[in-house]
Amino acid sequence: MKKLIAAFTLTLSLGALAYAAEPAKAPAAPGAPAAVTTPAASPTAPVVAAPSATPAAPAAAAPLKKEIKANKTITIGMFAIIIAITMSVVVWAAKRTKTAADFYAAGGGITGTQNGWAIAGDYMSAASFLGISGMISLYGYDGFMYSVGWLVAYITVLLIVAEPCRNAGKYTLGDILSFRTEPKPVRAVAALSTVAVSTFYLTAQMVGAGKLMALLVGVPYKTAIIGVGILMVGYVVFGGMTATTWVQIIKAGLLMSGAFLLSVLVMAKASFNPIGFFSDIVSNPNIQDHVSKLVLKDGITLTGADAGQRFLEPALFMKAPLDQISLGMALV
Repeated sequence: MKKLIAAFTLTLSLGALAYAAEPAKAPAAPGAPAAVTTPAASPTAPVVAAPSATPAAPAAAAPLKKEIKANKTITIGMFAIIIAITMSVVVWAAKRTKTAADFYAAGGGITGTQNGWAIAGDYMSAASFLGISGMISLYGYDGFMYSVGWLVAYITVLLIVAEPCRNAGKYTLGDILSFRTEPKPVRAVAALSTVAVSTFYLTAQMVGAGKLMALLVGVPYKTAIIGVGILMVGYVVFGGMTATTWVQIIKAGLLMSGAFLLSVLVMAKASFNPIGFFSDIVSNPNIQDHVSKLVLKDGITLTGADAGQRFLEPALFMKAPLDQISLGMALV
């Protein structure tokens, strides 16, 4: 009954996020032609072609953006298979969860390799595959820096947090702090700070999951957030740490396999030539045009290959070295 009450409460909390406004679409790029609205013709007025002395020259048609739509049959099928596999893991883990130690720490039965894969699955989130990819596509090298800071941060956590916890025979940082101080207030503050930080982090994750589900499966944005929230709560509440760990392991395997496949397909377009790949970036007219508009805001004029090369250099987004240092410290 306690699990059901907790699941219901958390589901309502996550569902409330669905009523946040959906992220607005990006504004039209500078210089894009404005849409022209022509007045509707009267149903009784005859349509008369305007006379022309010379044949009209064909107008330069603006390039049309190709809208990519997901194959719902494939995406829904894959989604159903993944959900079925992960839910079966939850059922299996629920049968093994008997004590509080089983629920919170998987009974100490997770090996180092399994825990490493689970941490990797937690590390590779929506921010990794959507946010950072978007930053790289917009700002090149500066966007890539976002993916490096998190990796260095894990080394910091390993040396400063994880090793002292293990040496002290404790499980969490709150355990260590409460060991030499008053336990109740320390644990209360640790719990509140954890919930506060997780709420802000979870909000961004839910927005990414909602947009992705709306794109791939074709469900409304709010419905997608509620559905994903219910699944998340179900994994944790009913399966405990064992189910959570194995779901993260499965997630890591899927994401790394997908990333490897995408990398191979991208390199195949460059004939598996890294130098040719970067040469294609420099000579790409879309990238050159994008960089030209970015640097024009700073009073710099770049065109052609110079603009393409600028995409591979730092300070396209973070202009000053102090900005880059600040970002690195914040991420770590």
